[in-house]
Amino acid sequence: MKKIILFLSVFAFANEAEISRLQSGCDSKNMLDCYELGRAYSFGDGVKQDYKKAVELFSKACEGKVADACWNLNVAYDSGLGVEIDEKKALGYHKKACDLGRFLSCFDFATLSGVYGDMNAQKEYFKKACELGKKSDENDKELVKMACDEAN
Repeated sequence: MKKIILFLSVFAFANEAEISRLQSGCDSKNMLDCYELGRAYSFGDGVKQDYKKAVELFSKACEGKVADACWNLNVAYDSGLGVEIDEKKALGYHKKACDLGRFLSCFDFATLSGVYGDMNAQKEYFKKACELGKKSDENDKELVKMACDEAN
């Protein structure tokens, strides 16, 4: 029993140390640390879950050009986590994440542009998704193919 308690104490201490390191990095304008700290607050990982704090940190990181932070702001505004639902802001953060090089955001922004009737933006962002998708093997090959097909 003592071994389990000791293990849990070390694990909690490591989380606190990591949170402290991320906070320090974020305070020093390391935008990736702001993003990671935002994720911690979003999931309650090592800190009390706080969506408003997560949005604040994602906003800072997004302004610092971290594409995944912009995507997380899209999710927040789309679902109302820590902010009021605002589809226009959500769509704007999709676009910003895409413009920063996030493949799935380009694909989603292109799809949503078509839903809203902006066929020029749809074609432009499917083309961008196609180009980004081809640069990485990590992307879903079917989605890349769909983006490329739609771009032509």
